[in-house]
Amino acid sequence: MFLFQKIEETMMRYTDARHAVGEFILQEQDKLYQYTVTEIAEKTFTSKATVVRFAKAMGYDGWKEFMKDYIAEVNYQKKYKNTVDFNIPFQKEDSFDTIAENIKKLQMESIRETADLLDKEVLKKAADYLAGAENIVIFSSSPNTYLGELFKRKLLTIGKRAAVAKSGEAGIEAATLGPQDLALIISYSGNSVTQNPVNRIGLLKKNHVPIIGITSGGDNYMRKNLDCIIT
Repeated sequence: MFLFQKIEETMMRYTDARHAVGEFILQEQDKLYQYTVTEIAEKTFTSKATVVRFAKAMGYDGWKEFMKDYIAEVNYQKKYKNTVDFNIPFQKEDSFDTIAENIKKLQMESIRETADLLDKEVLKKAADYLAGAENIVIFSSSPNTYLGELFKRKLLTIGKRAAVAKSGEAGIEAATLGPQDLALIISYSGNSVTQNPVNRIGLLKKNHVPIIGITSGGDNYMRKNLDCIIT
């Protein structure tokens, strides 16, 4: 997941002084690089050790390593700053024309950003996996299941055998696959290791099933455990 999401998750996980550090980081995101660790500690009424502990709670060795990725993500967000709020793309008083225009912009911005994130080598590997598979099974949970159904239909139209694992039967489906097949796992967070569909990765890898993962940007469990990830 993206770094800002990890910061929010860390804030939810800790209710001690690290929560105050996370809150300050998000509030001062455009100017955070101007502060030293000592200044952040003073602003949050904590200590330098607490600020460093926050970075370590995020998986970094120290504050400098954290700031390197943080600055990169701030610059990324500036580059892809949406003109429409993707959470609430229109207001109650908006006209039909405004609503339609905002939805159009949102779809176009999403497509453009996703296209810019594509890695051609990964895309080629995914295409090779799909082309060589005898059976393709898509693992996901709602609402991604509906997207999986659409992709399944497209595969069927070009003669590829495909299915979407049903809720409650994903474990059985995963157990039937082998090296000649393919699993496609869709998970936005990519971190829910005890929940469907991410919890199927261990069994699929044990059975040497090729896996394509589709997940959000940033670091997560799927990115650490799969060799073919589409953002």
